[in-house]
Amino acid sequence: MRSYDLLVFTRFLSSGRCPGRVRALRRAKRVAGVLACAVLAGCAASNSQYYSLQAVSDEQPRGVAAFADAVNVQSVSIPAQVDRPQLVLTGSTDGAVSVMNDSLWVAPLQDEIRLALASRLSRQLGVPDINGTGAPDGLPLWGVRLDIQRFDAVYGKYVRVQSSWRLSRRPEAKGDGLPVVCSASATVPAVGGVEATVRGYQHALVLVADVIAAQITAGRVGNRAGIVQPPVDTLPGLTWQGCSPANR
Repeated sequence: MRSYDLLVFTRFLSSGRCPGRVRALRRAKRVAGVLACAVLAGCAASNSQYYSLQAVSDEQPRGVAAFADAVNVQSVSIPAQVDRPQLVLTGSTDGAVSVMNDSLWVAPLQDEIRLALASRLSRQLGVPDINGTGAPDGLPLWGVRLDIQRFDAVYGKYVRVQSSWRLSRRPEAKGDGLPVVCSASATVPAVGGVEATVRGYQHALVLVADVIAAQITAGRVGNRAGIVQPPVDTLPGLTWQGCSPANR
């Protein structure tokens, strides 16, 4: 019975023109109550789980009285296939794609990736992530613009993040080898359910952030070779693919 029809029927019963109006009115109210409970139960039946790419860490942030530079992690681009609220899983051989309607990112995926990268860089380098237009005059600012080409998860097996990034510094300095465009692929085992997949993505982004942090560390002391060939042997799961000069 539609809500409008139920309302008309209830008014008719209350008008006094029906001999058994009292009993019928009570019955109608009970029916309305049952319908309302059913609607509320259906709304509460959703079992959606929300996930974040910002890994929880027991490490304490580095305390510094003042910082000599800062990072500016800019907006992130991602493939259209994963640009949605749900987690997306791929088949290991057939290329089939599954959209996990009950497993959702807590924020837009671009924002989750940017925040995860900025948080790790800030922790590793001991400096804040600040907006480029809000940086104090004269403060060296390392700019990072990340482009994700692949953001794949094969359920129960592994995740793979293929990315490239543009690394720059402001103010510019002659002979510093910047800006550069670099690329790497991070592959992390993810054996288990959706939670294991999310942890795999978190670790893959940590690997990307750590190699960028190594580049910035080298650039701080003028080590141009360390920018274009950072030490990656301590980052198992990361495949380094090199750098090339970028337009200023």
